[in-house]
Amino acid sequence: MRGTRTGNIYIYAPRQKVLMLVDVIFPGWSPFSNLALAEEVPEYITAYDKVLGFDFDFFIGGHFNRLGKREDVIEGKKYIMDIKANALASLQNPALFQIFSIFPNNGLGATAVYLDQMACDCANRTLDPNQTPSTVDWRSLIGNADINSVGHCWVMGEAMRIDPTF
Repeated sequence: MRGTRTGNIYIYAPRQKVLMLVDVIFPGWSPFSNLALAEEVPEYITAYDKVLGFDFDFFIGGHFNRLGKREDVIEGKKYIMDIKANALASLQNPALFQIFSIFPNNGLGATAVYLDQMACDCANRTLDPNQTPSTVDWRSLIGNADINSVGHCWVMGEAMRIDPTF
């Protein structure tokens, strides 16, 4: 996905109340690796709101044999917002800043290790219903959350680190 500004196509059949947006939202599944390869994370999140702005009963996300419903899109957005909240908490986790003292003469190396540890911390928070804001057990609710959350957290955390206003 290159972001909603550069090519997402929403196909809407209003009479049938069917909406199609491929490669962004995956009903019943966590997004494909690294937030569906999103290049513009704020725009990626906005896509959920744009989809929810349509009056639809059925949602086609592509690639899977599962027809989605509005509840699936709401659930998917909730997962993404948990990733965002947990990425922010992990970026602010003081324990992770100790990594920079381990590599005092290698800022780039320390940053790479820090981002990987931030992503793991974020994923652990997201997959623990007692730590994630929505208190949802994502492992049992959506497919591949256990596999994809680290990558989602890395992309989200990096987007937030680069643009603190996001």
